[in-house]
Amino acid sequence: MKKFKIALIGSHCSSKTTLACYLTQKLKSNGYPDTMLREEIARRCPFPINEQGGFQANLWITLQTILDEAELKDKCTILVCDRSVFDQIVYSADAWTYGRMRQNEFVFIRRTVEEWVTIDPYDLVFLLQPQGLIADSVRPDNKEWQEKIWNGFLFWCNKMLQDKYVLVGGNLRTRKDIIFHKTMEMISHAGN
Repeated sequence: MKKFKIALIGSHCSSKTTLACYLTQKLKSNGYPDTMLREEIARRCPFPINEQGGFQANLWITLQTILDEAELKDKCTILVCDRSVFDQIVYSADAWTYGRMRQNEFVFIRRTVEEWVTIDPYDLVFLLQPQGLIADSVRPDNKEWQEKIWNGFLFWCNKMLQDKYVLVGGNLRTRKDIIFHKTMEMISHAGN
C-alpha cells in the first residue's frame, strides 16, 4: 500500500495542532488504524524561537523535523505532520530579514529543506489561515508579527509549492471538513 505524508502548516494560532490531531483520529476511525501524528516540535527546541529565533533554533527544528519524519514514516501508512520542514523557510526568512540570521545560514536551511522535500515530498499540504491570537508560554501575542509570518507563508507557498497546497480558512468545523475530504480524495485518487 502507498504511504502518505500530510502537513498542516501556517502561522501560530491557525489550529494546526487541533486539526492535525483531528485528522489523525478521523483517519484511524475510517480504515487507516496505523495513521500516526508527528507532533509539533518547536516547544522542545533548546534555543529561543519565534521573534527571537535565529540560526540555531531554525537549524535544530529543521533537522529534528527531518529525523522525526524519517523515523515515523516507515511505521505507518499515513503520517500527519503538525508543521513541516517547509515552515522553517518562513521562520528563517524572517530571522534573516530582521538580522537574527546571516544570509548563508538562511540559504543553508532553505537548501536543506528543498533537498528533503525532493527526497521525501509531502503528498498534501494544508496552509491554514490564522484565527486570532492565543498567547501562552510559547506563542507570542504580537499581531503584527503573526501577519508577517502569515505573509511569509503565502509568499513561500506560492514560490515553492505553487499549486501543491490547499489554502484552508473558515471556522473550525469547515476546516475539519475540508482537510478530511481533501485527504480522502487524495487517498482514493492514489488507489486508481
